[in-house]
Amino acid sequence: MFDRRESARNTLITALAEARGTLSNAKHAGTLGPAEEAERIQNLTNSFLMLAEKCLDEKSLAAAVDPRLQLENFEALGETRDGLTELATQLGDTRRDAFQEKLQRYRASAESLRWLMASLLGLLGLALAGAATLVYRAVVLPMKGRLNSAEESMRVHENLVALGTLAAGLAHEIRNPLTAIKARLFALGELIDKDSPAENQTRVIKREIERLEQTVQDFLDYAKPKAPNPVSTALQPYLEDLRTLVLPEMREREIGFSLGDPTELKVMMDREQVTQVMLNLIRNAEEACKPGDRIVVTSSEHEGKVRLSVMDNGPGIPVEHRERVFEPFFSNKKGGTGLGLAICRTIAVAHRGNLEFETETGRGTTFYFDLPRTV
Repeated sequence: MFDRRESARNTLITALAEARGTLSNAKHAGTLGPAEEAERIQNLTNSFLMLAEKCLDEKSLAAAVDPRLQLENFEALGETRDGLTELATQLGDTRRDAFQEKLQRYRASAESLRWLMASLLGLLGLALAGAATLVYRAVVLPMKGRLNSAEESMRVHENLVALGTLAAGLAHEIRNPLTAIKARLFALGELIDKDSPAENQTRVIKREIERLEQTVQDFLDYAKPKAPNPVSTALQPYLEDLRTLVLPEMREREIGFSLGDPTELKVMMDREQVTQVMLNLIRNAEEACKPGDRIVVTSSEHEGKVRLSVMDNGPGIPVEHRERVFEPFFSNKKGGTGLGLAICRTIAVAHRGNLEFETETGRGTTFYFDLPRTV
């Protein structure tokens, strides 16, 4: 019997040591749950350990001759154990509830995070779409416009090469006979009486020869344009010289002509070529006007360049002709070659400028000639 008691004693001592170690580790690890529950379970555990040690104490066992005292000790130990078990169960439930609550919070946080991520992805998509739109407008469209312009320039260049070969041969074949005809006509004119019917015929022949020469020159100007030699030019004196040049013809046809407000702008231009463009634009406007109409030439700054405007209040360009205005060999004028405006645009481009127009039926037409500005 003593051996069984000793074995039980050793088992309890080992269990008590393990209980103390578990309690100590739980305290350090912070796994005892809420503070009040932790304090209660620690107090009961201490009581349990004290009672167990008291029951195992050899002196107590030897002194406890009365079996009833031993029974009371073990009953107290059992009650303490039951209380300790109940608290442990409550602690477990509390920890489980706390874990469930924390899990719910995590799930709510995860749901919020998913919603936030979805919103951010949506906003990112919108931002990318907006950025794509901006890139398209700021980069792709201008590049597309430049590509179209380059293709158009290439087509024009190819046409010019073919036309240049033709014009060179044509000019050679026509000019020589024209020179001979003019010489014979001059000699014939010396033999004819002034103001006679024959003299009137020679004037008609001379005028038609000059028109034919101009047609040949138009071919050459369009097919093989001269490279401009631009120099810095004060605009106001140039425009006043231009007015002096065209004013007699305008007065003869009873068409008003005026310049806009004086300007101090300067432009880079080849004076001879720009004059060719301006005279062509002014004469086109003159042909569109009737007596009493007006032509106004103005200058202004436009997108970093100097814009010369030739405005008339004539009938405007017919709708069906507007897309073909700058097309070579297109003309709605009797006897016209259709090269005038095509040559004007070629000169404008060679000056790193541009030529365009606005027109309204019954209200008139305005041509805009842009040139590089200089200081």
